[in-house]
Amino acid sequence: MDPNNHVKMRKVLLCGLDFSGKTTLVKKFRIQPNETNEFFTSTAFMNLEKVKLPGKAETCLVYDMSGQGRHRASWAFFYPEVDAIFFVVDATDRARIDIARECLSDMARHPAIKGKRIPLVILSNKTDVDESVDANSMRSALQFERLKSENFDLEWWFIESNCKDASGIEAAFAKLEK
Repeated sequence: MDPNNHVKMRKVLLCGLDFSGKTTLVKKFRIQPNETNEFFTSTAFMNLEKVKLPGKAETCLVYDMSGQGRHRASWAFFYPEVDAIFFVVDATDRARIDIARECLSDMARHPAIKGKRIPLVILSNKTDVDESVDANSMRSALQFERLKSENFDLEWWFIESNCKDASGIEAAFAKLEK
């Protein structure tokens, strides 16, 4: 194998508050008929998995990060490495939407992410639950337009998703391909 003739594997940082459904979404996504995946490692603050992009031959490395408060600072270590960031927000957890907004704002202003031209996809998750916040209200609560103004280099996207059928995660990975 020629070391100069290899394809760079894309890397995605999957983050959000704890219990937002990050791991469930990525596991649902990767469990597709005739699709393969590899589980590399698990630590207290991260799962590392390789998944095959939908309908593509290429694979992607997913850093599935812990959303617990004590681990959130570790997200920044991966900003220079990744080709996209997927931030999952629990649309049923109204009490912590403000915390999610603060995390997104901190992320947008972080020096390690300034100047990066990568997709930042906000996945409003669990939208299939009756008590969930609707898309327009979630965009407003997260102050989506203000977040975008904090970092014009990022390609901001907002997608609804749910854990039952993993809708939205395929659309998020499609943003990585652009």
